[in-house]
Amino acid sequence: MNINQLRSRLPITRKVPLVRRPSLSFEDVQRHFLACFIDVKSRDAIRAGQKTGRASKAVTWSSFFQHAFADLPPLIATHLLCTDWCPQGWADRTRAFPTDIDSMYCAKWYSILCLDTFIPFDTGSLRLLSRAYPASTYYELMSMIRDDLLIHLRTYQVDLPTLRAYDAPGEFFPNIPSGERPLSNIVDKAFLTL
Repeated sequence: MNINQLRSRLPITRKVPLVRRPSLSFEDVQRHFLACFIDVKSRDAIRAGQKTGRASKAVTWSSFFQHAFADLPPLIATHLLCTDWCPQGWADRTRAFPTDIDSMYCAKWYSILCLDTFIPFDTGSLRLLSRAYPASTYYELMSMIRDDLLIHLRTYQVDLPTLRAYDAPGEFFPNIPSGERPLSNIVDKAFLTL
């Protein structure tokens, strides 16, 4: 059975994706980006736009998304597992940069902008991702991961809520609130914990 046949047999495509609120400003999204991906010591450097030190690449990409924020394509109303998972405007943008260490913060920005559609990586997970998925662009990487997720769902008869439950930090840390986790969390954790 090929990937297209798998997609057509999965009820997953009708599930509602997690999306960010359209009313969020760049500052709101950047605050979340900083909290998720940047250590406390580097946050002030990024806010100040300091292009030296270990946060320099994060500054470059934060500045890029700040200038592009008003012109981003409409919010994605689907998720990575949908048949039409990546509208053209987002597909063009994600085909425009390679999957390498220099674009690590770009991938993290995309995962914050579209929680259920794009996946972050870091230096450690990128090495593992590169071995498993020899993709030259971020879009190709997401496509390959998507194909494997669809195979996993079909093989193990897993639905989207069950897949989201793979990331259940409350199981070990009761103080973390429960709730649906974005697909980006699931895949990112799988490669970070291998």
